[in-house]
Parts: sequence; C-alpha cells; structure tokens
Amino acid sequence: MDAKVAKCLKDLPSRLQTNKLTVRKEIFDDLVDLMKEEELQENIVKGICKILPVTLIRYNDAASRALPLTLIKEAATKHPETVAKAINLGLLEYVGMWRNTTPSRAVAKDCVAALAWSVAAIS
Repeated sequence: MDAKVAKCLKDLPSRLQTNKLTVRKEIFDDLVDLMKEEELQENIVKGICKILPVTLIRYNDAASRALPLTLIKEAATKHPETVAKAINLGLLEYVGMWRNTTPSRAVAKDCVAALAWSVAAIS
C-alpha cells in the first residue's frame, strides 16, 4: 500500500468523529484528493464507504454534512458500482438500530442526509 494511502486511512474511523470542522475538512480533502489521484483497490473504497455512516449522527451542521457527500460523489465517478453497493449496505446496517426509535426532527435530518448519500451513490 502506498504511503499516502496508508497515512490517509490510518485511524480513519476515530478521526472521522472529531468535533472540529477544520479537522473534518482536512480529513475529507485528503480523502477526495486520494480518490482523484490514486487508483484505489475496490476493497479500500468499500471500506471507506462502510465507515461513513458513523458521521450521520455526529455531523449536524451543513458544512460538515456536505463533506461525506462530496467524497461519495467523487468516489462514485471512479467506482460507481462498488460505491453504490457499499454506501447502501453501510446505511442499511447503521440505520437498522433506528427501527424502534421515536420519530423526531433529529432522526429525520439524519435520514434525509442518508437519502442524499444514497442518491449520490447511484447517480
């Protein structure tokens, strides 16, 4: 694995959960650059897509919510089928815990964000 890829993916799940917008932007800028510049293996793209749902309830502001969406759109240009399958499977696994949740505005916002991801992945 290339050093740039390894650096970008190191501790990604925990780094995605930061509460600082500048750090989030830096992480996603690195990931988008990686998608543009490198020819990543499908399993790496699939892994990135599977961990993105952890950001759904964590990222509440519009700027933060736009970051994963940009990454999904960029990834879908090079690996459309892989991204579509991985994003939708990841979302299905993640939102399964909401089955018995009382509907609320917060849950609705998360669901709308998930729908936007799904649409971006298959478009």
